[in-house]
Amino acid sequence: MDTDKIVRECRESVKAALGPLVGKSLQAAYGTNWQTRCGPEYVGQAQTWDLQALLKAMIAHWHVFDGQLPRGTRSLVHEMKDWRNHVAHERAMTPDDLFRLVDTALRLVRSVDNTKSAGLQEIRSRLMLALAPEPHLPASSTRASTDHVGKYDSLADTRSGPTPDVKKQVHVNGAPPWSDCLMRIALKLDVTFSIKTGRCALTSDAACGVCCLVSKQHANDRYWWNLRERQLVAISSARAAYVALACGTPDTILLVPLANLREWTPMFNPKPGEDGAGWHVHVECSGRRWSVLLQGRGNKVDVTRFLIT
Repeated sequence: MDTDKIVRECRESVKAALGPLVGKSLQAAYGTNWQTRCGPEYVGQAQTWDLQALLKAMIAHWHVFDGQLPRGTRSLVHEMKDWRNHVAHERAMTPDDLFRLVDTALRLVRSVDNTKSAGLQEIRSRLMLALAPEPHLPASSTRASTDHVGKYDSLADTRSGPTPDVKKQVHVNGAPPWSDCLMRIALKLDVTFSIKTGRCALTSDAACGVCCLVSKQHANDRYWWNLRERQLVAISSARAAYVALACGTPDTILLVPLANLREWTPMFNPKPGEDGAGWHVHVECSGRRWSVLLQGRGNKVDVTRFLIT
């Protein structure tokens, strides 16, 4: 994909969303002389300002915008300003940098005017497919196991038919097949995942996204997964985002909202890697109670309510 074209699309989309908001809000707050109040460099209508001017005005006069935009928008404005400076100084951009730029721009545009987000959403989806590998089975898996995982790749084909008996599915190295777990989640949420990349899946309109991780059952009814920050970023723009923890079989899945899991990440055991931050996630089952284990002896949080039924 053309990096310059993507950067230009980000810049123009954010300008198109911010321009009307900035002009209308500053004029309402300061009256007809609002440009003078903002500073000598701010002349003409806000729609004609460059991106740097719009972002600087929002940061300098945030009290004007606070309360009319969703929580977290201020951080997105600052992050977008950092990216604008990164590009303006002609610093090299890695594929991951480009993805983060598009993700930040998309979330900011959605916070301000979601009707202007379609172009960025399409670019972001294409970048996800380009950057992350498809889920794959170990090379040692049997032919029968490989055929089985491919059987449910098209969730749209299976949702209208009978639900398969998940207890009869073939498991690979003790862990449930990823596509079976994803199908179970799609049936539960009544959605069709059309974009599947890495361990993540999204609906075509980004209304729903899920990071689905699978684990076999370990000793003492425990399960564990390796969760990456990159995976959380991949689903963060979805309006409903979840991390699914499959425990041994596709009929035992903890479907945790991303917002809840984000609260716990500072208390997970960290596992950094070449692709950035990550964590070990551990879950135990005691009787009918499911708990996520946190750092510190006996520190845990009850997640039974997130069990798919």
